[in-house]
Amino acid sequence: MKETRLVAAIGVAALLAAACTTQTSEPVKVESDAKQLSGTIAFLAPNQTVVRWSQFDLPAMKKSLGSLAPGMDIKLYNAQDDATKQVQQAEAAITGGAKAIIMTAADPDQTAAITAKAHDAGIPIVAYAHEANNSDPDYYVTVPFEQIGAESAKALVTTMKPRQQKIRLAKIYGDPAFFFYSEQAKGHDKVLKQYVDAGDINVVCEADSIGYDTSNARRAMEQCLTRVGDKVDAVLVTNDSTANGVIAALANDGLAGKVKVFGGYDAEAGTIQQLLAGNISTDMRPPYDKMGNAAIEILVAELTGKKPDSALVNGTYNNKKKDVPTAFLPNVLITPDNIQQTLIDPGILSRKELCSGGPAVATSFCKG
Repeated sequence: MKETRLVAAIGVAALLAAACTTQTSEPVKVESDAKQLSGTIAFLAPNQTVVRWSQFDLPAMKKSLGSLAPGMDIKLYNAQDDATKQVQQAEAAITGGAKAIIMTAADPDQTAAITAKAHDAGIPIVAYAHEANNSDPDYYVTVPFEQIGAESAKALVTTMKPRQQKIRLAKIYGDPAFFFYSEQAKGHDKVLKQYVDAGDINVVCEADSIGYDTSNARRAMEQCLTRVGDKVDAVLVTNDSTANGVIAALANDGLAGKVKVFGGYDAEAGTIQQLLAGNISTDMRPPYDKMGNAAIEILVAELTGKKPDSALVNGTYNNKKKDVPTAFLPNVLITPDNIQQTLIDPGILSRKELCSGGPAVATSFCKG
């Protein structure tokens, strides 16, 4: 996974532009053969630690399926971060007559058995969000991960550089077993390397949070603070669960809001509350609706003997076995100023979820 590289048919800038075209492309037409489809699509989710699978992605898939193939339904399986259990769930889904599989890998390096079982059963399988290495998915639906790291690092520089010449930075990352990790790190480095080389940024701590687990991130930040005390100005994280752990550790030492945190990803309600309260500076989210719709469009096309729209499947990802046809969809940057437009208006979060408790209650957003 650490050695996995994104291989697209076009350059990154062109790829992002192509990905953006999916925002305006129309869904595949629901023809009579699609309306005649019946049965179940299995959604193999990796865990419950990250809430997006059940709260955002699944509803988007259900909505799209209801429009494109209303005779079908979708069933969620949760592997609880156990790759062996996920294989067993795939077997159960196939035995139960699943017509297709959407797989978010519990361990991207242990997906070959699942893709093989799907193909043995003659059903299509789409890798979703997490990559599927050394295996044989039919398609992959994801976002450009390097962009996430680059945007987080840019926010850090834009916020911190005008305030002080020297920045003492802690890096509390996620799980290096995932492509998400290495690609984000590449994005960080592309932006920050010049400042590190010039001595304007000094990395005082570096640690990982295995499984992207909040408690692991908190422990890593606590250990950092034990070593350096309050001699840290900013923390770079890789998603909401790592951000929440870092903020909890900072709060315990009276540093929440004083030490700036950058790099949230997933748009969980608790992290957006921290964003409103000023305890994290930016967040990002996948385009859940577009990702869920893309996975369903691809499978409906496959189940009706067609190929997905080329505007949707706009690149490839090399998974160390093959170049997997891939739908890359652009991320959404979230700031305190655009929460209404990026989260509430699309129905991802509600004002009540953000303002009924937690650190955002006293903010102008919740009082307004």
